[in-house]
Amino acid sequence: MLSLYKKYNAELYAVHIIHTDVDLLGPHETSELMVKMRDEGERYLNKVEIKANENNLQIKTEIISSTNISGGILDCAEENIIDLIVAGTRGGSGFKRLLLGSVASHLVTYAYCPVFVVK
Repeated sequence: MLSLYKKYNAELYAVHIIHTDVDLLGPHETSELMVKMRDEGERYLNKVEIKANENNLQIKTEIISSTNISGGILDCAEENIIDLIVAGTRGGSGFKRLLLGSVASHLVTYAYCPVFVVK
């Protein structure tokens, strides 16, 4: 991926999606769990930024709250006119292990741009 970045002088985005709670009043981010998840996401993205800086990479990071994880990624990609989405997959257990994870599968199916899935 580093060679693609350099060859095309690409902009890199690292996003962390927080699955937003939903109740009768709609989505909200005020629960203690949501605050913990946001803090965890910030710590993770800080590590990503440090690693990028060590390798002289420019990177933009963003935490996105969404009721749908893959939908949040796709919305971010469209808003920022992303040319390639790189997504990791953990794989499921049993039969799901033979297939992509549900988020990666959704990205591959619905993204307007190519999706590169890494295990």
